[in-house]
Amino acid sequence: MADVRALLRAERSARRITHPNASYTSDGKLSCNLCETLVKSEAQWQSHLHSTQHTLRSQRAQDAKDVRAVDPSVGSNKRKAETLEVDSPAAQAGKKRVRSGVDEGEEFGLKLDDGDVEDALLDVPTMAAETAPPVVDPEAPADADELEAFERDLMALEAESNANRASAIESAATISAAPMTAEQLAAQAREEASAQKGKRDQELEDEKEDASRAMQEELEEMEGLEERVKRLRERREALRKGSEAGDDGRPREIGVLEAAPDEVVGVGSDDDQDDEDEWNFGGS
Repeated sequence: MADVRALLRAERSARRITHPNASYTSDGKLSCNLCETLVKSEAQWQSHLHSTQHTLRSQRAQDAKDVRAVDPSVGSNKRKAETLEVDSPAAQAGKKRVRSGVDEGEEFGLKLDDGDVEDALLDVPTMAAETAPPVVDPEAPADADELEAFERDLMALEAESNANRASAIESAATISAAPMTAEQLAAQAREEASAQKGKRDQELEDEKEDASRAMQEELEEMEGLEERVKRLRERREALRKGSEAGDDGRPREIGVLEAAPDEVVGVGSDDDQDDEDEWNFGGS
């Protein structure tokens, strides 16, 4: 029993996935750290790696890693800040106020030393830096906005993928069409009504043709029957005349054959039977 358990543990260990994004829960279920989802079995791990959700999340993680890898130098940022502070409009306005104050002092008889003027000028950038808005790196918001937009696109793609999967399960095919206006709906209704009317007219015409053909066939059959009855009557009359003209009381078969050569052989109808009975009765 211990050997069987050891073999089972060894087999489970051999099947374990060692991918950087793969981990196992406390109850031994396979999980994807990047997608934060559970994978049913180790056999489906490769298909999960090639899924749309995992591919998009992996690309997003790689983009975020590339953004973090880009680290601008601190010295260049400081030089930019100093340039902005010195060349900012607030600093220039402060310098102008100091210069105007010096000129006004000289007008009122006040004399300022050059050191005082230099100290005042040196204080201007500090005041401008205190009043100026903080300098913000323009690249950081752009990266954050881009990452946020990418996340929104990813969520939209996931929602669309789930919706497409659900619709594919519900029905094999879905026909979609653009919305139609009232005029288009009315025109479509008229076309359908016209098509149905034309179909009904064609069906009526076909029925009329079938009825006419059937009637013609019945008329031809009736004409054939009437012709046959006429020939049978003629034959009966010929048989009667032949039986009356015989010398020894028997009909002359030659006359009968000459009267109706096409009806003597193979007729076998009720009228023929009646004629034969009448001939036998006359002969007796």
